[in-house]
Amino acid sequence: MMTGLGVPDTTLAADKVIDGGTYTRMSDGDTGDQARYTSDGNLTINGATFNTQNPVTSYTEAEGIETSRDNSLKLTDPSTGGFISDEAAQAKGPDYVTALAAARKSDAASRIVGLDIAAGKDLTINSGTFSLSGANEKHFSGENITINGGTFNMSEAYTTFTSAGGITINNGEFNLVGTKEWAQYDVTRDRWVLGTRLTFNTGDGDIVLGRAGAADGPVFNIKDSLFMAVPAGAGSMVLNSGAINVEGTFRSSLLHAGTDLTMNGGSLSVTSTQELFDDPVEVQSMLTVPNLTINGGTVVVHNADINGENSITLNGGTYALSGTSVINSNGTYGEKPSVDGKGRLDINGGTFVMSGSTLFRGNTALNITDGTFAYEGTPNGSHGTVNGNTFNIPYGFTMESAGNLSVSGGNFLLTGLDRKRFSGQDITISGGNFQLSNGYTELYADNKLEITGGNISLTGQEGYSVYDEVRGKELLGTRLTLSAGEGGVVFGNANGGPTLTAVDALVMMAQDKDPTTITFNNGTYSIIGVTRLASLDTNASDLIINGGTFYTDHAGNGSSATTVINGGTFETVNGGYWGTRGGGDFNINGGTFSFDGTSGISASTGGGSLNIKGGTFDFMPGSYLQAAKPDVKFDMNLAGGTFNMALDPETGKALHMDAGTGSLTLDRNLALHVSNAATLAAGTYTVADFAAATNGVNLTENGVAASGENWTNDLFATTHVRGDGNSASLVVDVKNKTDVIASLPGNRNVRANAAAFDRILSNADGQT
Repeated sequence: MMTGLGVPDTTLAADKVIDGGTYTRMSDGDTGDQARYTSDGNLTINGATFNTQNPVTSYTEAEGIETSRDNSLKLTDPSTGGFISDEAAQAKGPDYVTALAAARKSDAASRIVGLDIAAGKDLTINSGTFSLSGANEKHFSGENITINGGTFNMSEAYTTFTSAGGITINNGEFNLVGTKEWAQYDVTRDRWVLGTRLTFNTGDGDIVLGRAGAADGPVFNIKDSLFMAVPAGAGSMVLNSGAINVEGTFRSSLLHAGTDLTMNGGSLSVTSTQELFDDPVEVQSMLTVPNLTINGGTVVVHNADINGENSITLNGGTYALSGTSVINSNGTYGEKPSVDGKGRLDINGGTFVMSGSTLFRGNTALNITDGTFAYEGTPNGSHGTVNGNTFNIPYGFTMESAGNLSVSGGNFLLTGLDRKRFSGQDITISGGNFQLSNGYTELYADNKLEITGGNISLTGQEGYSVYDEVRGKELLGTRLTLSAGEGGVVFGNANGGPTLTAVDALVMMAQDKDPTTITFNNGTYSIIGVTRLASLDTNASDLIINGGTFYTDHAGNGSSATTVINGGTFETVNGGYWGTRGGGDFNINGGTFSFDGTSGISASTGGGSLNIKGGTFDFMPGSYLQAAKPDVKFDMNLAGGTFNMALDPETGKALHMDAGTGSLTLDRNLALHVSNAATLAAGTYTVADFAAATNGVNLTENGVAASGENWTNDLFATTHVRGDGNSASLVVDVKNKTDVIASLPGNRNVRANAAAFDRILSNADGQT
């Protein structure tokens, strides 16, 4: 047996090999032994055992002071930066006296190198058992260090590996175990901190863990302790195989690298039993590096933080995130010159399975080009929140950037009751597949939200709803909310647009911000209600539609503050209408519109006007041109457009306008000129013969009220607006069956008006 006390300095011959044997230090602590095993040349260790007979495991416990995460005694004098005096400690009370004694002894003990294994050239460890417990530091050094095996059990104090040329660890087991009682006093932060630490110091050489493609590799179990990799030069850290497990139970566990980390394989697990940030100076388990790149492997994060202080790039790998977990590129690393793209989080691939509360954050930019993101949520929609000086996460799934957020690809499968959120100064979505079911999803841009591509699908669950306490009623529980600032919300461009489908769901615009402008230039949009009404609602914002294809079926209202439609294709069936609210005008300058069932166009729910200057409109029976709430007066101005209006089987009219107790005025002063009479084969009629106004509506033709009860013949009629301005006219044409079949678009019109055709044949003796 060799002992540190009996052999305080053992210098071995050059290129020495230690095969077996037990090497024991007899004492530890602030008066501990110093044992040195060195070689002038290479040093190789095969199967030896190194230990300490009586390690000091806790100065705080020995001195009678109990430490905890959130109750740190302040023991330094702010005027000097050193420990407070004995007299000052006495004045503060006995706890400070005992804590001061523990702090001084632990500080003194940590400065003693109790075990020093050093090679003048290269240090190679093939196997062995290293029991590195106790309060004194343990030190391994060589020009290059290679570890092919062995077991390293570390608790208390510090263990350091130093090599200017680099450290290669192909295999072996490294166990760092801190305890609730043991802690090291940090004079700089004036608080008790982790006392168990493993540090790799290199120069320009890399720290390489595992072999590329290997099935096995080194295993690092870091529990309630700190693992640091700190190259002094250009070296970096690479994980090819093996496992790094960072776990915090009593205290934080940290993997902190002062160099870049590239993960090509193996596994990385960062977990904590603590769900919340307890205090601004406390954090949960985390991995922190300047630049993090993950190309493959398995990553597990639970109640933990993966932090890239310059940048994070995720190109592949499989990720499981649960509890309250964060992947964050904060762009604040200051010890080395920052690289271009500081504060960027780039996700180019990988499979992410998430539950609880998960945050992806790029301080300056978050870019997603590929990857699969599956968020499962929690059963009842509740999750832990992160409250502290770093993060605040009230959502289940969050992608966030203080700068720009860009999505050009990837698959997002977001389910569960928890709220899902994408936020940034500007948000650009040019691709990707979004499948959203249940709960709320928000796209929230401080300035501009632009969606030029991708596929967005919302699917509500039958019978599922959320109770709105403000409105006092049940609302659809599946909702997509899009909000922006002055830059507005823009869909599509000249090259194309997104595909958006909402089934039993709501698409809400600008719900959480001040009113803005919503612009549709291109794309395909379907709003479908199966078990409940669906809706596209722009709240108090202005809506501009320049193009795109819009389909609504069994849908609720689509409304905005003011609406301008310059083009596009619109098919609305089985309930629902396009309109405005709050007194805003609805202006249609072009587009192709088809309405079937109880559907149509409404000027306003708050008193605005409907102004049509162009477009083609096909109204089937039961559809309408205008509707409003009772006691709301609105105006309709027809200055252009082509209108195909089928007979209503119930009223026998071409146009049925029902506004409750409101008032509908058709007047040339509103740029609508209605012919006083139209000469038909069966007689002479006014517009009231073809337009019905019921439930107290006043139908005015050139200032003269029309009763709407003058229909005398069963004829099929189509209406067209010709001319513009004050010279515009509403022309009513009556045609026989042959002309109807030839002129009306689509066989569905023929089938829908079969009963009317029979009446035409039996009554009409001519046509206009």
